[in-house]
Amino acid sequence: MDIYSEDRITLNQLAKECSRNPSTIWRWHLNGVRGVKLETYVEGGCRFTSRQAHRRFQQRCTDAANGTSPQPKTSIQRERDIQRAEAELAEMGL
Repeated sequence: MDIYSEDRITLNQLAKECSRNPSTIWRWHLNGVRGVKLETYVEGGCRFTSRQAHRRFQQRCTDAANGTSPQPKTSIQRERDIQRAEAELAEMGL
């Protein structure tokens, strides 16, 4: 989440906008739904999210429910991707 460019909103404000109980929004943040958690951040002791983060959460939950969510990469796959990227950068002289 880019906290500087996204539309900041408190979890209670999101609950009102979505006609949900605030405890539901907190549960989305703490436990998630179908393995998807609502992105949040803390500023000055208050927890915030963004409207964009809520839309991403909705899309990821829908994808997970439909079985179309991307499978997480294994550590070997991530390492292989890193090595490929480093090789490409080396070829560019960077």
